[in-house]
Amino acid sequence: MRSKKRKKNLNFTVALVFVIIAIIVFAVKLYQSSMSDIKKDNSDKNSLAETDGSITGNNIAVSVDDPMPDTSSISGSAAENGDEDKDNKKEDRKNITSLFFVNSPDNISGFFSGKETAQNGFVEIDYKDRTILLDEDVTLPISNVKILPVGVISQQEQSACGAACLFMLANSISKNSAFENYTDLLEFAENNGYNNQGSLYSSTGGMDCEMLCRLASDAFSIKLVNKFDRHIPPSQTIKEVIDNNKQAIVLVRSRNRTIVESGGFSHFILINGYEETTNGLVFFYADSNYYEDNCVSGSLKYISSSVLDISAASSFDEPNAILCIE
Repeated sequence: MRSKKRKKNLNFTVALVFVIIAIIVFAVKLYQSSMSDIKKDNSDKNSLAETDGSITGNNIAVSVDDPMPDTSSISGSAAENGDEDKDNKKEDRKNITSLFFVNSPDNISGFFSGKETAQNGFVEIDYKDRTILLDEDVTLPISNVKILPVGVISQQEQSACGAACLFMLANSISKNSAFENYTDLLEFAENNGYNNQGSLYSSTGGMDCEMLCRLASDAFSIKLVNKFDRHIPPSQTIKEVIDNNKQAIVLVRSRNRTIVESGGFSHFILINGYEETTNGLVFFYADSNYYEDNCVSGSLKYISSSVLDISAASSFDEPNAILCIE
């Protein structure tokens, strides 16, 4: 009787060991499966990160549902279409002056205007009030987009958006402008009465478009004209300006670094390009309203024509403005 009991206990022990082994094997397989899914998910995320903004081929199709995404949401990669032949890349870059790039050695990422350079393997981008060379392998050329060169700067002071836009415009057409340093222009405007709305260094100051035109003439010998017409959609006027290879300083409503249709505060931006998408026109612009690091250039942003039309045609306590070089 005792022998049978020992045998029964032994059988139970063996069965229990097999069950434990089976559970361990199952757990290992489940863990391996989970890790595989995580790796796949990360791979998918990396793929999405490279094509965020709905880049298709060499064309960027932006979403007009999001009126102004943050810079970090705009990214691209030269490897987006896989391992392309180098000759094809060179061919794609011909006559293209707009560049998407990300993860450069200089920690530059975002959307900037740029062009090819004679230095093999590098492209030249417009960065702040100068240019910089980047390895072409971290860039993605974009076609079907009209973009004029501009280096984005920080306005540094809360009410200095007009002066910042003028500086960006002037330095985009001439590298030998009278004011090669933005702070010098800021001081000149502040100390010589161009701040007809109050100090450029305060949150309630600034200058209107008429004073901005005067500053352009006195500081850079540039004649600006106001193309705003209440009977014509602003987007139509701005497109015509860009088609004539000119940029437009536009007065809009802004809140939290976003162009809005109503409310917010008056803010000058520099519009330097557009794309005709299936959802209508999308405009690219330089926004000087950032203060994180005055030494680092901001990237271009974009806005739908529908939001821009309402914002730029708003009733301000100053004249509406679409300023361009005559």
